[in-house]
Parts: sequence; C-alpha cells; structure tokens
Amino acid sequence: MNNTYYNFLDAVKASEIIIGDNGILVDNSGTEWNCFNLFDYPDTKNEGGDAYWCVGIDGQIGYTEDNGENVSWIYLPKMTKERVLENLKDMISEEFDADSVICAFEDFEESGENQIYVIPSNNSEYDWVAYINVEDSTKFLFNLDKNKVITDVRMV
Repeated sequence: MNNTYYNFLDAVKASEIIIGDNGILVDNSGTEWNCFNLFDYPDTKNEGGDAYWCVGIDGQIGYTEDNGENVSWIYLPKMTKERVLENLKDMISEEFDADSVICAFEDFEESGENQIYVIPSNNSEYDWVAYINVEDSTKFLFNLDKNKVITDVRMV
C-alpha cells in the first residue's frame, strides 16, 4: 500500500511537493492549497477506523477508508517529462499510433506551450520523434519493428 498518514499536512510534506514562488501549491485541476487551507482536511486519527491520507509514488495525495484498496486522489501533480516517458513506455509492444502518443502527454507543457508534434525521423537511430513545439524541447524517440510495433522509447 502507499505510504499512509493521519493528516493531510503530513501527507503533503511526505509527497515532497514543490511549492511555487508565491507559496501556493497548485495541482493539475487548478486547486490551490496554502498554509491556511491545508488544515481544513480531517485528521483521520481522531476519526477512528481505517481512514488514512496516502501518498502515491509520483507525489499524488489521496484519502482512503479501506486500507488503500480504493483511494480518492485529491492532488495530482502537474505532468512532468518523466511521467510522459512512463506513459509512453507503457505503449511498448503496441502498434505505433500518433494519436495515442499525443494522449500520453496529458497536460504536459514546456515553456507554457503544449502543441505536440509527432513526426517520422530522418535519423537511422530511431523511427519517430514526439515533442512540444518550443526551442530546446524534450524529445521522445521511438523505435519500431517492421510491423510498426513500438520496441523502445527514450527521452533526450
């Protein structure tokens, strides 16, 4: 099970969330938390039972009342290039589909942009490349087999 905590503030500390310059934590749904409303969530130790705040492996924070079998995730961090790569690696052994590649980017942005290009490569080291249309953007490189099935994805 995920790491569990009795109060939301401890879960936030454990998730190692980076708080913005303005001191406000913002998730990908636009919800803002600050030093005042972090205490608005219940302390589960005082509630009794098997309720916990839990922290997932990539920093998401959720609430569970059944020891983690069903978690209501209330904080999902903004998409990172590492999470995009994880999504793309999940596509290995699947037939290459540009629309699926674009979906794997979710809400990922670089330099405030999110227009994604997925194009065939002119390089013999990889077959396709996907990237956000900004200077010096992160590139995701795809290798395919003869049946257009993804065999590898890497980030440069």
